[in-house]
Amino acid sequence: PTYFSTCYKEYHGCPPSEPIVEPVQKEYYIANKSRKWLIPLNIGAVIVMASFWILSVNKEHKTNDEKSLAVLKFDHLGTDSTNSFLANAVADEIINNLSNLGTLKVITASSSFKVDKNNGIDEIGKKLGVSYVIDGSLWCDKNRLKATVKLIDITTGYQLWSEAFEEQFDDFFDVQGHIAERVAQHLKISLARNLESPESRKRTLSFKAFELYVRAMQLGEIRKDESIDEAIKLLETAVSLDPNFAEAYSELSFLYGQKHYYGTLSREDRDKVMRINILKAFELSPESPEVLFAMADYEYKIGDLDKDSSKIIDGFRKVLKIKPNDARSNYRLYQLFGKIRQNELSHRHLENAVDLDPLNPFYKTILARDYFWDKGEYKKGIALIEEALKDDPRHVGARYFNAIMQADKPHGSLISAYKFLHKALIENPYEFGYLYWGSLLATDLDLLPIAKGYVELIKLRFPDNPLYTYEPTLHLHLIEKRYEDAFALTEIWSRDKDLNK
Repeated sequence: PTYFSTCYKEYHGCPPSEPIVEPVQKEYYIANKSRKWLIPLNIGAVIVMASFWILSVNKEHKTNDEKSLAVLKFDHLGTDSTNSFLANAVADEIINNLSNLGTLKVITASSSFKVDKNNGIDEIGKKLGVSYVIDGSLWCDKNRLKATVKLIDITTGYQLWSEAFEEQFDDFFDVQGHIAERVAQHLKISLARNLESPESRKRTLSFKAFELYVRAMQLGEIRKDESIDEAIKLLETAVSLDPNFAEAYSELSFLYGQKHYYGTLSREDRDKVMRINILKAFELSPESPEVLFAMADYEYKIGDLDKDSSKIIDGFRKVLKIKPNDARSNYRLYQLFGKIRQNELSHRHLENAVDLDPLNPFYKTILARDYFWDKGEYKKGIALIEEALKDDPRHVGARYFNAIMQADKPHGSLISAYKFLHKALIENPYEFGYLYWGSLLATDLDLLPIAKGYVELIKLRFPDNPLYTYEPTLHLHLIEKRYEDAFALTEIWSRDKDLNK
């Protein structure tokens, strides 16, 4: 624009903002020379302006047309606090129904239930990365229920629709499903004519079993030995209350697999108890996306990736065909494609998991790790880690990866990283992530007695976890030049603990 204005003024004798008072007489050669480049310059200016206009329109269209939605935690307005979970149950059922829609991105409950509803609607939308939110409230007394549900456009703040429900009920799940179906119908009218109707099925007939199931799902996401144990106990109670609760059995299978990795369950016991629960779940509901995910996860745990990668990957892809908004399946596909060196595809699935569960600090931490080490984008990795710590300042993975990044970044400091982890260990002395990375940092700093102490604690605390028990021990053997011990350890690891040969 500045160049155009200069040329215009030079030729016409005044800036473009002012009218031309009188023609400026110039030599023919100069005028001809000026016009020679003025014509393409004018055309170029028009093209640039048109391009900006088209881009801005397209950008606005993309924002307004994006079908992305979050269901916030419903407010409970009743005086009986024991019924407060009913409000969350209604919101959770709406999420479960809408997550099956391929034309709509639906944020998981683990993220959408975390936001502070006192914040502005635009801030909530930005935090969750959505264009629309569903909010509501519920009042319940005995078998009488009042509920209000509304759809809000983030970009304008306008309420697109609202509906009130008031009815008697004998089965809370009937009312819950009815509200979810009505929400889907309103979305079809308000957002997309081609929005298909979600399939809905009752996961359980026991409200108490359902409450225990949801609590177990939340505890499992903490990914600690103690929280996984508590979640398993809740699910065992849930299936005792409703022996036909297929999703509870499938979650049991999944959590026993997690307990082997994050806790103290041996591989042999893991495989046995996972198989019992997933077969029971599959017998009860073979088409449930939760059951199919747990079955794919079981095949992933016991399978041979070198031989069965296509079969295992297809298992998770089948889940996404039924439930496109499943963050867990996207995360597993990230792991699988990464192991077979399909790095771009792997990274794309990880980004999908973060998009669907944006306030999950675990997924965000893994994405930060990928940017920092795999892609060499240090600033982006550190920024994501800081976001994860902002979402959850006590998140273990975010804390220890933050420490390692501070050591590995350009001009980083091993000592600062070690001090950070040592302080974290004082607060939580048996956390495997702190012990593992602390042992590696201590050996890098030649603090071998401290490293040995960490490794001994790991052996006592996690005897059946080969990654966190064997690797730091092997590291110490090599540093101390105990090569025979190192070789013996690799033989045991290979034979008994599934070390890749």
